[in-house]
Amino acid sequence: MQKHKLWCLAFGLFGLMASTACDTEPPAQKKKQAFYDVKDFLDQQIHQLNSLKLRVQKKSGQSEFSSPQEIKDWAQELALFTSAHINRPIFEGEYALSQTVVPVKKLLYKANSPELTTREIEIIFSANQLPDTIRFLYQKKSWFYDSERKMEMVFARQAGQKIRLAHYKVVGFQKSILGDCQNYALMARLTQ
Repeated sequence: MQKHKLWCLAFGLFGLMASTACDTEPPAQKKKQAFYDVKDFLDQQIHQLNSLKLRVQKKSGQSEFSSPQEIKDWAQELALFTSAHINRPIFEGEYALSQTVVPVKKLLYKANSPELTTREIEIIFSANQLPDTIRFLYQKKSWFYDSERKMEMVFARQAGQKIRLAHYKVVGFQKSILGDCQNYALMARLTQ
């Protein structure tokens, strides 16, 4: 009988240790996000843009701006920007941060490793501490092609403390192993 109690106690302690070993940190001790949450900010912008029903004029290369078009799905329209976010646990320690506060606050995240395709994210804040400009540098090198994409989003202040996307651009190239190079440029501005 004594042996049975010892076994029960041993299994009980083992079960307790196993269950607490898998617990996550208590809510009060959760880690702070490593980077400015660009994706969350852009998701808020997408929600705002979807509700405003704004129109966009686009220009590619040297062409003139197109006539205004209504964008029905801003998440799809801005997918290149939202996919470049680096605020994921897998990227913790993979980007170096340099920060300036004079004359305006600026955060610059640079990739520590050449394997990371989002090479840089620069966020320039306005006086009210909201993003004024966000720039992304994307580079990918493989056996078959090299590509680079520079993307920029500029925000304008609205009534009160709100801001919304005013214009954006994507400029880049893709060069194949055969030497063919495709350059591209897209600029877009939002209108009422």
